[in-house]
Amino acid sequence: MLQLIDSHCHLDYPPLRERADELIAQAGAHGIGRIVVPATTAARWPDLVALVRTRPTLAMALGLHPVYLDDHRADDVPALADWVKRESPCAIGEIGLDYFVESLARDRQQRLFEDQLTMAEQAQLPVILHVRRSHDATIATLKRCKFRQAGIVHAFAGSTEQAGEFIKLGFKLGFGGVMTFERARRVRKLASCLPLDSIVLETDAPDMKPVGWPFEHNSPLALLANFRALCALRTESPELIAAATSANSRTVLRL
Repeated sequence: MLQLIDSHCHLDYPPLRERADELIAQAGAHGIGRIVVPATTAARWPDLVALVRTRPTLAMALGLHPVYLDDHRADDVPALADWVKRESPCAIGEIGLDYFVESLARDRQQRLFEDQLTMAEQAQLPVILHVRRSHDATIATLKRCKFRQAGIVHAFAGSTEQAGEFIKLGFKLGFGGVMTFERARRVRKLASCLPLDSIVLETDAPDMKPVGWPFEHNSPLALLANFRALCALRTESPELIAAATSANSRTVLRL
């Protein structure tokens, strides 16, 4: 059986949290051997940690998501440093910059992003990045902060040139449900032509459903549809694609 890794799944969010054990078992039965669960807000860290701690196929990332900027408090960043020391996550995330939501103050996002990059560098941890319409600003920030730990650019939707810049910095690029839609030509083109050793698979469940997904919410099982879409776009064998994308996740997140 092919072994896959879901590098980005919000399993701690409803309605997935209530079915977590069922979904983990289903995923395992279909060859999805690891699931990475990134955080969004400090208020959710306790439940995320409790979810992951007793389930060995899960890995956690801890961080403060830019979209929830107004939910973050001034003491969340120092609190994050304490949680990281205590819980030993595989990464700091989901962090980054979001220029798609115009109401999010860019200067506050930038400070939060840089503070978390500094923490990740000090802890020698990779990061899981949220990047929406902010690829150049994110790349510039990583370079200015001299961030060396690399990580994953979740749901990558930038240009070929921007992909190249992230790859030079050691990052892997996440591809998920968007890749299954024929109208997503740029994402599909990137998935087809980028070096295989730069690609990781993800679901972003409960969001980012693949085309034709029959349920109200996405789940880790959608990784199979995303994997099939990637295989259809590339020339390598499914066995090689499964092995490479999983190895990429393991390497960059040190799983």
